[in-house]
Amino acid sequence: LIKVMQGLYRTGVNEIRFIFNKSEVLQELHNIIDAYLIGYEIVEQKKDYVIIKNITKESEESFSTVLRRIFLLMLELSESEDKIHAQSIHKSIKRLINYCQRILVKRGYHEYVKTPLYYLLLDRLEKISDEFKWIYLLDLDKQEQRQIKEMSGIFRHIYEIFYKFEAEQYDIYQYKTYELKNMLKANKKITMVQMHLHNLARLLNSLCGDIFVLKFRSA
Repeated sequence: LIKVMQGLYRTGVNEIRFIFNKSEVLQELHNIIDAYLIGYEIVEQKKDYVIIKNITKESEESFSTVLRRIFLLMLELSESEDKIHAQSIHKSIKRLINYCQRILVKRGYHEYVKTPLYYLLLDRLEKISDEFKWIYLLDLDKQEQRQIKEMSGIFRHIYEIFYKFEAEQYDIYQYKTYELKNMLKANKKITMVQMHLHNLARLLNSLCGDIFVLKFRSA
């Protein structure tokens, strides 16, 4: 159900008639709207259906503000030492990414050619936040703790490069993520933690590529 609702929300649907035959489904729907879908409200409820409407007006100005908020929350998530706190931040990130992707679909970005690139950037950020959350829910040994700390530091530098692009710094951290990705891939110790660490390094490397495409013309 969450995938269906997120898909409708992200594609800009403003009104949904949702038919159900179990009260448990209605409660799940309430939980999804409250947790992940900014602006959606149930405006009419009957015994076998509800009407959901968007009651907010999205703007391009709010996109830039919310995107920075996503980055800041992801910095907080990447440095989290508490599992419950990490899960809570992760939920907020998903909610804001949904909202930004909805804005891009409905209104686009002011440099229209970059609209799909920003949508891809948000998708990448969502996957990175997933990996940080999953890693922090697992038990890490000392080496893995050092590796996740290193990646948290790299993500902070990538954030700084996104908002103040410098080619030299970009080259340094693009290459660091490339090296880290290959090092983890070559590791013969295949564990759940190592799998997620490799995924995270790979996604950080791809994020560098996304940022280059978005920023190189204006740098």
